[in-house]
Amino acid sequence: MATQMKCFSKAAWMAWIVFGLLAASSAAAQVLKWTDSEGHVHYGYQTPDGVATTKVATPPPGITTSQDVEVEETEYRYFEVNGTTVEELNRGRQAFGPSAISVRDGKPFKSWATCGWHMNWNVTRSIKDDGKCHIDKFKLKLGTTITFPKWVNKSEGSPELQKKWDTFTRVVHTHELGHKQNDVRAANEMAVELHKLPAQKDCLSVDGRVRDTFEHLKTKYKILNQAWDQAQVNGSEEDYVLR
Repeated sequence: MATQMKCFSKAAWMAWIVFGLLAASSAAAQVLKWTDSEGHVHYGYQTPDGVATTKVATPPPGITTSQDVEVEETEYRYFEVNGTTVEELNRGRQAFGPSAISVRDGKPFKSWATCGWHMNWNVTRSIKDDGKCHIDKFKLKLGTTITFPKWVNKSEGSPELQKKWDTFTRVVHTHELGHKQNDVRAANEMAVELHKLPAQKDCLSVDGRVRDTFEHLKTKYKILNQAWDQAQVNGSEEDYVLR
């Protein structure tokens, strides 16, 4: 069985403040986890009064991939910007940059970059002597797509502007790779949950449990990717521009 999903995270930066934010990001992104009275697990930034919570940090760099997960090489897609001034380059982003949603107020804006991910899985299962359906083996495949700017007439810009651009796009790329690390973490967690999945009364029930596991992780990691953005840009990513 295979399925696919995509979700997009975003980054729009002001390069001169990024390095300090990167160092502080894990501490700033405090996603909370709690269980309600019916036993359902939730993730968010605020919890109901009187509910015990635990903190869920955004992922550190260098996550090792599970042997059950294949991470495909990142696909890069580019949008073109032209100009010889900061103002012209920013107008290119506003006109042609990928669409994103603000983590501050939920409004759309044009970002400098996005990182999308999709996960496919193949699960082999069979009926055993106990009459129940078991997972025999599985393989998860994670793909990521980074949309990124390309300054097509860069050679016409001043050396100062070219240097500023190189620094700016380098930290934007670093941020998007942080999202990819989060996505690898999601795939690893999916593998762990499938290994723990108990036998079911029939194989359709196994398929349903696999889908439910994925839907739960999809919700969780959407929040974690939003937390990564909030930590990096203090919840105001649309205010950050190339200067």
